[in-house]
Amino acid sequence: MNNSEQISMQERSELEREQFIQNCFLEFVQSHPLTNLSDFAESKSEFIELLDPHTLHRLTVYRNGYYARVTSVMADAFLSRASSLVGKEGMEALLGHYFLENPASTVNMAESIHLFPNYLRLHSVHAEYPLLADLVEACLLRWKVLTGVDPTSSLSEFSSESDAACIYLQENSAFLASEGSIFDIWLRTECDDSENESAHEQRSVGSQAQGILFVKSQCFELQSILVPQELAPLVQMLSLRKSLAESIDELPEPALEKITSEMLQNWMKTAAECGAFELRN
Repeated sequence: MNNSEQISMQERSELEREQFIQNCFLEFVQSHPLTNLSDFAESKSEFIELLDPHTLHRLTVYRNGYYARVTSVMADAFLSRASSLVGKEGMEALLGHYFLENPASTVNMAESIHLFPNYLRLHSVHAEYPLLADLVEACLLRWKVLTGVDPTSSLSEFSSESDAACIYLQENSAFLASEGSIFDIWLRTECDDSENESAHEQRSVGSQAQGILFVKSQCFELQSILVPQELAPLVQMLSLRKSLAESIDELPEPALEKITSEMLQNWMKTAAECGAFELRN
C-alpha cells in the first residue's frame, strides 16, 4: 500500500474520498478478469472497508458484465466489418480471450484493443482467416481517422504540373498495407455505419496484395482508397508525413522501378478527388 492509500479516510476531503472510491472501483472493474477479489482487497483494504462485506461479490459480477458488454459492443459495432468474417459470437470469443491476456487499462475502448491485431496474427484463427487481423486493424485505423480532426483544406486536382515538393497526405489519414486483398474484402463486408462513407476503387494492377488508405475528406465523411501493391511503398512514405517529392526520392530503386508514370498519375488523381492531399509551402 502506498503512502497516499495509508492516509486515513477521515482526513480526506469529500471530493478526494469520492475520487478515491471511483478510482479503486474502476481499477478492479478493468483488472484481469481472473483476478481474485481477495487478492485485490489486500492491496486496497481502505476501499474494501467502505463496502458491505455481504455484497462484495457484486464487484466481480459487475466486472464480468463490463467485459461481456464491451466484447459484445465491439464485435457488433466497432469491429462489425471484421466480425462479418468469423461471426459476432466468434469475434466476442476472440475479444474475450484477448482481454484475459490484455486487461483493459483505459476507458477508451479503441486504445484498449490496439494490440488486438497482433494478438490475432499469433492466434490459431490466423491460419483459417489470414486477413482477419488486417481487417481488425483497418477498423481501428478507420475509427482513428473518423474521430480525428477535420481537414482545413485539400488539393482538389492533381496534374503533372503540380509541385510534388508541396504535396502531402492529409495529416488525419492512415494507411495499411496487406499481403492480401484487404480493399476488396473491405468493400464486401457489410456494416451498418451511419456516416457517409464512400470507397473509391481503381483497376487492379495484377497482384492480389493491396493497401487501403483512410482519409477524412470533410466532417463525418471518410474515404477508403485502394492502394495497389506497386504503390504501397510510396504511400507508406507519404504516411510518414513526407512530401511526394521526398517520398519518391527516398524510395528504394527496386520499388521505384515497379511504378509507371501512368500508374502514379492515375492514382494521384483519384486520391486527390477524395481529398487525400494538402498543399504546404
